[in-house]
Amino acid sequence: AAPPRRAGRTVPAIGPGTGAGSSELFRAGILPTVHPPAGPVLPSKVVSAFLRVRLSGGRFTRGSVPFPLLRDLSAMGDLIVASARRRFLAENSSRERAPSSFTNRRLAATGITEGSAVIDVSLADASPALPGMLPGHGHYYMGARDDILATIRSATTDNGAAAGVAADALPTWMFSYFSRIGRDLASGESIKFDPVPEGRRATLTAETRKRLMSRSSLTTSVTERTRLLGFVPQADQDRKTFQLQLSSGKKLSGPMPEPYRETILKAFRGYRDQVKVRMEIVEKLNLRKEVNGWQAIRHMEILDPLDVAVQLDELRALADGWLDGEGLALPAEGLDRLAARFADYYPKRLPLPRIYPTLSGGAQLEWTLGSNEVNVEVNLATGVSEWHVVDVSSGEDQLDSLDLNTRRGWLLLVERIGRLSDSVV
Repeated sequence: AAPPRRAGRTVPAIGPGTGAGSSELFRAGILPTVHPPAGPVLPSKVVSAFLRVRLSGGRFTRGSVPFPLLRDLSAMGDLIVASARRRFLAENSSRERAPSSFTNRRLAATGITEGSAVIDVSLADASPALPGMLPGHGHYYMGARDDILATIRSATTDNGAAAGVAADALPTWMFSYFSRIGRDLASGESIKFDPVPEGRRATLTAETRKRLMSRSSLTTSVTERTRLLGFVPQADQDRKTFQLQLSSGKKLSGPMPEPYRETILKAFRGYRDQVKVRMEIVEKLNLRKEVNGWQAIRHMEILDPLDVAVQLDELRALADGWLDGEGLALPAEGLDRLAARFADYYPKRLPLPRIYPTLSGGAQLEWTLGSNEVNVEVNLATGVSEWHVVDVSSGEDQLDSLDLNTRRGWLLLVERIGRLSDSVV
């Protein structure tokens, strides 16, 4: 009889006999079309369910897991094993190293389901011995997992390190593992670790990772993915380099990859017309989090002058008193949230708004759609917004409130803009 189907997408179970090396402790087979395996869903020697990994963010909807994140999970596996060995040696002071059978415990991805992307991880027995005949090393892995999750939780706020939580859980040299975990996370994305059996969740974000890296005794720089917006004031085709000028005026230099050569030169020729580009780069930051260049370019595109991310980026530079001594600075977290929501919910087919700051530190979105003037004033702190549309030909107007913290609020905004846009002849 065929095995029962699991909810969402499922990948074939991965365990002993797959050819995994000792350093590849997390393995997942991600194929364009994945069907339930013909045999049991879990490896035949699974000791226990161990961890549930939830990837949250726009890239992970419908159970999608980008390959760079799989490498992050492999690095997490390496950290768990190193921490488990440390626990073993701490309890067995007469030994200089862990026994060879210690690494017969392997961490295996046994399923991927939807719900952003959820990866189930099990602690499996990779030895040739029969189940139940191995020494009981599983509790060292459980303890190591809990130490690592406690460390991540301690970095959620700045005062976690001051409380000494991380120092008690992991030695500072182990924090260098986080240089390989979460480096592909973008703003608004996170990796949530749920221990099994159920316990306290730990959430890793780009900001949390930076805090963890700053505690490392071995790390002097952090490699991560970053999005940059700017102009191209200089391009050298002989040396294959170019400059990117940020909105702050700072200029960064780096290589000109051949796949993006024409895009870079087009932006260079449009420099005087304020043609702007968006780059997603891999960069090496020092621990002061300063960007000085890039190691590689993941993506690059020329932006629409009304691109929402571009307009919001320009508003970041406003300080208190930006209008003749009046006007509050716009909160960075609110701008990030608004940009992320636009990317998630606003269709490319609809016209983009012009965005202006308000004296109260909010953002005002404005559309001209035929005879209709639309204004949406967004409270960047709360997400609550005021909708106001005036038909200048008839004088009729409409007032309403929208909660742009919710999916329903965004769908309502999109439906209204779409209807007004479609009515324009």
